[in-house]
Amino acid sequence: MLQVRDLTLAHGDLKVVERLSLSFRNGELTALVGPNGAGKSTLLRALFGDHRASSGEILLDGERLTPASHRAWQSAISYMPQENRGRMGLSAMETVLLGSLGRLTLHVPEDELRRAAIALDQFGLAEISHRSLDELSGGQKQLVFFAQALLRDPRVMLLDEPVSALDLRHQHLLMDDVRRLCRERSMITVVVLHDLNLAVRFADRLVMLCPDMTCVDGTPAQVLDQALLGRVYGVDTRVSLDEDGHPWVQVRGATR
Repeated sequence: MLQVRDLTLAHGDLKVVERLSLSFRNGELTALVGPNGAGKSTLLRALFGDHRASSGEILLDGERLTPASHRAWQSAISYMPQENRGRMGLSAMETVLLGSLGRLTLHVPEDELRRAAIALDQFGLAEISHRSLDELSGGQKQLVFFAQALLRDPRVMLLDEPVSALDLRHQHLLMDDVRRLCRERSMITVVVLHDLNLAVRFADRLVMLCPDMTCVDGTPAQVLDQALLGRVYGVDTRVSLDEDGHPWVQVRGATR
């Protein structure tokens, strides 16, 4: 279990998260949602150990994140930031292999090459494995970085807007893989998403960070309330149920 207790995060003098307490469980896919500037990406970076909290604590299976435990902490986590430029001189295969950096030597073992090839093939990238990153589209790069994250066999997966560069089909394919692998590997999985309907479709739970630094936590049906969405996002919405019984958000326009 990954826990935050009374966590406060800031950028200089500007607080973005205040006294937040949450628990993220194994095998559960949690979507972090909320408007721009609410602290979603900052919280993800703090969970990875790349943003120091102003106060509070973060624990993984009871072990507290400290400066001394920082390196070991990050070895258990795969973090895919919103902007992942990578080393453009590397091929897709070489980039994925960086996910095994802790295990690699000057000679890349055959089993690591095989695992990397399987990861690329899983996302339809086998034919471009030899191409450099700067030759790939934004969506292809996104999939390469996700394959890299998986190769680490993480206990925790943190994904910041992983579908931002993907077309509609690949958004659903990727999120389907994220949910399946989360359950198969019993990973703690936290994903930042802006598309509320995509979050509803794939997440077990929504955590909505609000501009007033409050937090709404629950199932999609509990969190996606028309009045709450209007207050948090400043939009006029209609929430209904689709044919599968999932909440569906229709945005009618921005409120003034």
